[in-house]
Amino acid sequence: MKPLFKFNNFVSAIILLLIGNFLLGASNIAMLPIWEGFDETAHFSYIQQVADNHKLPLDGKDPISTDIEKYYEYAPVPHALFSDVPSKDRLTYQSFFSKSGEFLSNSKEFIHSTGNPRKYFPGRVHNWESQHPPLYYILLSPIYSATNQLSWGKQIFILRIISYSFAWLGLVVAVFTCLEMAKNQSSSNKIYLWNWAAIGAGLWPVFFPAWFSDMARMGNDSICCLLLSLVWFVSIKMIRLEEVSFKHFLLLGFSLSLGCLTKVIFIPITVGVLSFWLFREWKLRGRIGFLKTTKLCSFVIVTILVSSGWWYWSNHVQYGVISGNIDLKLLKQSGGLWNGLETNFSFFQWVRSNAVLLVTFGWIGSWSLVKPPLIFLTPIIIILLLLVYAYLQTIRHSKIISSEWFPVWLVLPILIGLSYHILVRIALTGEGRGTPGFYLHILAAPMSAALGLSLHKIWGNNFLRTIIQILFGYIILFSIGTTWCQSLFFSGLISASKEERIYSFAEQLPPFFGLAEVYQRLHVLAYPNVGFFLLIIGWGVIVTGLIFTKKFAFQAT
Repeated sequence: MKPLFKFNNFVSAIILLLIGNFLLGASNIAMLPIWEGFDETAHFSYIQQVADNHKLPLDGKDPISTDIEKYYEYAPVPHALFSDVPSKDRLTYQSFFSKSGEFLSNSKEFIHSTGNPRKYFPGRVHNWESQHPPLYYILLSPIYSATNQLSWGKQIFILRIISYSFAWLGLVVAVFTCLEMAKNQSSSNKIYLWNWAAIGAGLWPVFFPAWFSDMARMGNDSICCLLLSLVWFVSIKMIRLEEVSFKHFLLLGFSLSLGCLTKVIFIPITVGVLSFWLFREWKLRGRIGFLKTTKLCSFVIVTILVSSGWWYWSNHVQYGVISGNIDLKLLKQSGGLWNGLETNFSFFQWVRSNAVLLVTFGWIGSWSLVKPPLIFLTPIIIILLLLVYAYLQTIRHSKIISSEWFPVWLVLPILIGLSYHILVRIALTGEGRGTPGFYLHILAAPMSAALGLSLHKIWGNNFLRTIIQILFGYIILFSIGTTWCQSLFFSGLISASKEERIYSFAEQLPPFFGLAEVYQRLHVLAYPNVGFFLLIIGWGVIVTGLIFTKKFAFQAT
């Protein structure tokens, strides 16, 4: 029997799903008003300061650029930034589109016409993203410089699409990793299993649309996703070897070092990776293997310290915490975690905030924080729990040191880290808000493999197969529906409730669900012609890829 990854249905499914995901990401970028991506103002200002001043921003000393403050004289403010903008200058999407035609025309010209090159000058608002290591911003700074003669709209589009390409390449690496694993299997069952894992990489953004909210924007998570994919690739190759070597630990150290120079979340990732290799070699080769691997892991740690230790040491000297995290700085100043929890701990808030991780992992929207009622998000939570159950059933007979278990070694340290951050937020404020689950999408490579393994398990059960297809169909409709609701919101045709930020519809929309009105209004803020075209083509490609996926699935059973 030929390996299944050479079959036309399989190859077609993978290619079409990957292309479709790129097109949907680009569509999201084209229709997303400037700064609606989470934390984009702070990320842009960091990039701008690195490019213009050739220095890293210092927390509390280098605020967000005046360019961004000027932007809000002409365009709406994402809800999350309302407190940063004087009330007289705040424009919601509804109040913006109620302005005169002359004002809207001037706004459109400001956003889409080539003006004077932008340059970093310190504004009023604290740049909270100065807490992050610099690699992402250094990599994006030449793109900023090369596009600085363009309009606001074109520059932000290019920065976003470059950023998204990093994350998308992470999915590509994930596919090749699983194909490499499948190619080296001796049994047809194992080949099928790892081809399912490869399919999972293509299906990941469709199953969990918060992927686009996190990755299709300016933000360092995109680089994290690519680097984590490289860690996954190197680790899988190492697992297949009879004996680990210095060369492979060198590659592992290089990838983890770049990760630690991108985001602090790579510290728990590093702990998970090295713990896996120490435990694996101890189980396989006993004390001798453990001691040898300890030396190799020590080399990885030294590599990380040499490449990024300077940044963490600088934080320790300046702020007393190595991570640079703002909440940890505030916690240290207020007396520490235990002192804060004694005063502010709430079991309800702890449970609620951990539940929010599940919801915001599946879908989160944009920085205006508007969303559908919770009941519409429930099926996403159900499908996530079903997939976790199927994955655990798949790996329960595998060795804990196997490649099938490796995603667990990566996910658990991050989940512990996020849960710790929830406790930090409770200690500071009495609430656990501010710890979204979409951070987990940096693990798309190993977790998408786990998704594929879960689907392989589910597909063999007629009842579960029916359930997963119904839920998956719902997610597709949900994604299309929320895309449209977001477009209506950005066009000022619907609003958000004051308390819960739920979509609030007028009694009657314009004809054809407001299509013509949305298209016309979004021209002021974004690129709806590009966005709608890519949206239609993207979903067409995705659906075609799903048809081939279904053919592959039935071939493989």
